[in-house]
Amino acid sequence: MFNRNDRPQPSTQEGPDNVVVLSEGFYREIREHPIPVEREVVAALAHAPGLLDFYVWITWKSWTVKDQPVYVPFFGPSGFCNQLGTKEYSVDRLFRHKVAHWLTQVKQFWPQCPSSISPDGKCLTIRSSKPSAAVTPVKRAMNT
Repeated sequence: MFNRNDRPQPSTQEGPDNVVVLSEGFYREIREHPIPVEREVVAALAHAPGLLDFYVWITWKSWTVKDQPVYVPFFGPSGFCNQLGTKEYSVDRLFRHKVAHWLTQVKQFWPQCPSSISPDGKCLTIRSSKPSAAVTPVKRAMNT
């Protein structure tokens, strides 16, 4: 159970709890280098773990790109398939089709998403999202 104290709270359910324990180093890394994801998008994609993983990955990758686009091949030792950690798609074209579908869905939430599939279909092209981050600016001031 989540809490802000250092002491764990007793479970209110029977059976095993779902617990995620972050190492101090990992926690420090995500606090010092956050990526700009929309909480509402994460909540909307929570039912689709592959799509959520793709959204977070593409957001992170595009946030770290500088001036020139990055071309991530779909396959190979450093390919997108390996970076995403999926072995589910044994046929290359099925994986490409799935990525194209995910990209379409991500662009419904983030129309300025700076990623696309290359014209030859061999890689994912990722441009910097600094001008169009995945986080939408606040439209009006909030009363605090």
